Amino acid sequence: MSRNFGISSRSIGRVVHDDLGLKSLKRRKVHMLTKAIKEKPDVSSATDNSARPSGVKINSKTYRELILDAEVKGFGSKNFGNTSWTFQQDGAPAHTANATQQWSRD
Repeated sequence: MSRNFGISSRSIGRVVHDDLGLKSLKRRKVHMLTKAIKEKPDVSSATDNSARPSGVKINSKTYRELILDAEVKGFGSKNFGNTSWTFQQDGAPAHTANATQQWSRD
């Protein structure tokens, strides 16, 4: 837009913000979802958290036994077979424990 008016993009930003009271945003390019990605099974539904009350913490051993071994491992084998797949965890202590990380590598 600044090229069309022959002024700097910073000047355009000032006009948009100061005179018009708006925010100028930069359009970002993002990848499009492919058909293969859209058809992948939803891994987030692999485990049923309804049995565990909200706010209850579990240790890494319990997490590995009740969630990873009992639920995730079977879900991955059933839905992905021998193909490589990724199970994403957050930074919860049971997820970042050394034994849990070793389980993920094996």
